[in-house]
Amino acid sequence: MPAERSNLSRFKRCDECRKHKKGCSQDKDGCISCKAKGVPCVYINDPSLSLAEEPSNDLDASQSTSFVQLDANFTGPSLNPSVNPKIRQVLEEYLTAWESPVIDQSSSFELEDTDLLPTMDDFLLVFNYSADYGNSVSNSDAFDVQSLLAGFFKKPAVLR
Repeated sequence: MPAERSNLSRFKRCDECRKHKKGCSQDKDGCISCKAKGVPCVYINDPSLSLAEEPSNDLDASQSTSFVQLDANFTGPSLNPSVNPKIRQVLEEYLTAWESPVIDQSSSFELEDTDLLPTMDDFLLVFNYSADYGNSVSNSDAFDVQSLLAGFFKKPAVLR
């Protein structure tokens, strides 16, 4: 019995004793406190000490594996009607976004041709042409040089 007790002493208290912050006798068949209360004595840290029943593993492989089969009429998850209407609208938008493939998203997801992306060399070319190599900014009536240079990297390729 002393050897068995020393092996048990390394384990912590059972759930019930931990909840009530009490000492646990750590008996193998259930601690004194749990027996007195008539509740199951469950040790989380050592499954062999737990008296809680574990689910049986008598299922064969065909029963334990489950598959979800969807047909073309599957509408996806639906929300509980008792959800607040303001929250419901946001949640429905999230569900719709998760269900739709990325390829159907807006054109902002499309990649731009890397040859059309502005470079610092492009900016310096336009700046040197329009600003007389940094000496003065042109006051051209044809286009606004200052706004072109300020938003150079944001403008589409055809406007640069």
